[in-house]
Amino acid sequence: ASSGELGSRQGGLNALYDDASILRFLSAQNMNVAKAAEMVRAHAQWVTDFRPSTITLDEIKEELAKGSMFIFRCDAQSRPIVIFRISKNNPENTNKEKFLRMVILFVETAVRRAPAAVGTFTLLIDFEGYSLANNDMQMTKDTFNLLSAYYPERLGACYLVDVPWIFSAFWYAVKGLMSERTVQKIKQVSRAELGKHIPSEALPTFLGGRSRYEHTGEQRRSLGVFPQYSDGKPVY
Repeated sequence: ASSGELGSRQGGLNALYDDASILRFLSAQNMNVAKAAEMVRAHAQWVTDFRPSTITLDEIKEELAKGSMFIFRCDAQSRPIVIFRISKNNPENTNKEKFLRMVILFVETAVRRAPAAVGTFTLLIDFEGYSLANNDMQMTKDTFNLLSAYYPERLGACYLVDVPWIFSAFWYAVKGLMSERTVQKIKQVSRAELGKHIPSEALPTFLGGRSRYEHTGEQRRSLGVFPQYSDGKPVY
């Protein structure tokens, strides 16, 4: 299968995607052209409905203010690291759509910061302080489905750090709803083990690293973690 072959099946949709984008959709479907073509059509409809390129910092400022998600350094493979501190996110006071739009903006920003030859990012989910109050099976499912369906082959690795036992049954149920390719990229690790996967200088101190991080506007700007589009066009 080739990107040109896939493009010819899209009825003009290929004008929205470059060869690298189409190749990611093909890879996500194990080079099955028919399935990749359907995936691209679904993605094009999602872009129309969700309008990812219109997301602004102002519309998600309440979610950003929680400090639950930010971009921090790069791992050994030059993949920007997106950190999500799950204990700072309470489903009862979270606007689901704004949360997902925040996730999209961080994913887009991380991918843009990655070298072109890399084109992926690493996701760290920190469970320190996690309780059942932070438990939202649907939002977790929607987040990982968003990554696999609309940003295929953009997630390079995902580490679940210090997962508590109360999350195990919940995670088993969510994992069964994910694609196998996504599941294979996810590892459960302890803080002590995380350093084997990511250099300590690329990790904040609260994750056992050597880099200080505080959630302040000045710090966020200096680290370049304010998400933004550079040209008004989304990353596929």
